[in-house]
Amino acid sequence: ANGCTVDSDCLPGFHCMVPLCVLEQGSMSQLYADTGIFFSTDPRTMRVPAGDQPGEEFITVFNGIPMALEPTGAKQFSDLIGALPPYRAHNLWDYTQALAFGVKNGAVNPDGKGNTPDMYGSAVAGPLTWYPYEATDTGTAGGIPDVANVKAKGNIGPWQRIQTFASETGARGNQPPMPDPGLVARTGVPAVDANGQLLGWPLSPDNPLPSCDMQGPPDDPCTQPWTNAVRFAVGELVAGEQYFAEISLRVKDLPLDPVAGMDVVCAEEFGGDASAESADGNKGGKDNPWRYFLPAPTCVVLNNQFELDVDKLLALPGDALTYTIHGKNLSTQAMHNVVVTDCFVANDVTFLSATTDTGWSGPPAEDPNGTGCPDPATQHSLQWTIPQLDPGQEYTFTMQFQVAGGALATLNRAIYVSDELPAPGFQTVAFTDIEAMTIIGLGMSAQPQDVAALPAQVHYTANIVNNGTGTASVTGCKNPGCRVIVELPAGFG
Repeated sequence: ANGCTVDSDCLPGFHCMVPLCVLEQGSMSQLYADTGIFFSTDPRTMRVPAGDQPGEEFITVFNGIPMALEPTGAKQFSDLIGALPPYRAHNLWDYTQALAFGVKNGAVNPDGKGNTPDMYGSAVAGPLTWYPYEATDTGTAGGIPDVANVKAKGNIGPWQRIQTFASETGARGNQPPMPDPGLVARTGVPAVDANGQLLGWPLSPDNPLPSCDMQGPPDDPCTQPWTNAVRFAVGELVAGEQYFAEISLRVKDLPLDPVAGMDVVCAEEFGGDASAESADGNKGGKDNPWRYFLPAPTCVVLNNQFELDVDKLLALPGDALTYTIHGKNLSTQAMHNVVVTDCFVANDVTFLSATTDTGWSGPPAEDPNGTGCPDPATQHSLQWTIPQLDPGQEYTFTMQFQVAGGALATLNRAIYVSDELPAPGFQTVAFTDIEAMTIIGLGMSAQPQDVAALPAQVHYTANIVNNGTGTASVTGCKNPGCRVIVELPAGFG
């Protein structure tokens, strides 16, 4: 192609050179335009560690696949999730994509940043996405990927779309007219077929995703493929706002995770820097998600409720932060010698006070040695001990801190251990941004909500609120300033 030698691992028709495939660059907004909910039955998306070894029942920032080549943007926020090098991936497929597109001297993107090649690089690459192709590890099946074996071979990714309202896929076409920055990134179109029907698996209680009862009877064999992962691709999340992704499971047998031998479900989140462009057209997202591939994992144990909440996602120096640990024994057996530890970075916050439920010892004193914490060199700790937690018993511990200043964020980590769940136990975190940030919220209503004949008048009311810590002004949202753009549909004037 184009007078160059075509590597056998390159796609015919693309600009190629040996030994790497130099494919044409795609559109950043199209890369992120494939949104919705997806599932995978591919063995490469199964969790690592599998959970069959003691202490590995949960995925955390401290276990998984050590990334020999770290994503180029990982250090920008590793402190925010409490991750220490070597950073960890938790499935083989994700790590392969990171080696292709997100690391220095990567297999496809040598700089480990910027756009991915056209139709490559999506975190949900699969048959019903606009960017369907994956980077493929050509090494030993099931082995840890090596960058030398990662190729762009034109293989379709493993992620299969689930029919979901408001999901989108990419589209070709010219960039919408400027200077409206709200339209620049809108290259997605509804994920529907030519007849307007939603694309993907028609999920319902009567038509669940492929599944397997690994302890089922011989006349109901467990045959592959079965679903091992569900992924939500949302396009963009706004800093300082809280989001929820929900999944419902039908219990076929216990334990839910027969490999780990526990009723445990784990999830993680990662993303890139996709964003609408500024009015001048020169700002906005510029890198693919694999540059920032540093997953923030968490798990749920169905027989042991253990939650950590913070009252502010955004704060300023001098603000008070209140953390609440709430737990409950949801099993049918008593839990013995329970130790609950709260770990905080002493340079980020100052400990003020703690309260304890009636019936439990405490409140504890601040431990400057960080006993029970994963990084005692920087963390101080608070500890509660419960000799026996009977079925149905619960506890609530509350802690107050003051933001000290100097950090852009602070992370608080709560840890549960017991005789039944020894160290490293179960961990959960709460995160707060420490900066003056403006977050504009918009709610709208219309009166009347329907009309019998045209022409007719419709009155819109917009409620604008600043949910952030920064002042909303012409300069308060950085460049180009705070604004709310309301787009009226065709036919309204």
